[in-house]
Amino acid sequence: MDIRRLCYEAILEVEDSKALDYETVTDQMEIYGEGFGLDSLGLTELINVLEEKFGLQLTMEELMEAEAFENFGALWKFIAKRVGK
Repeated sequence: MDIRRLCYEAILEVEDSKALDYETVTDQMEIYGEGFGLDSLGLTELINVLEEKFGLQLTMEELMEAEAFENFGALWKFIAKRVGK
């Protein structure tokens, strides 16, 4: 299971996310604002998509404490830890 690729695909499922080519996405790329262009509503939608895709229950507090939205790398590494990969 390629967690990084699945997280990328989850972001693209969010309405209004920028459709970036996977090959150009770096771990330092922002999920909100520049980068994928998500706003706070988009982040909420992303949490729902990630929960469904990986069978997780995530809280906003947990995600913020882990700084999972700091950038793309932080997000997929956080998810990888949660699913044990």
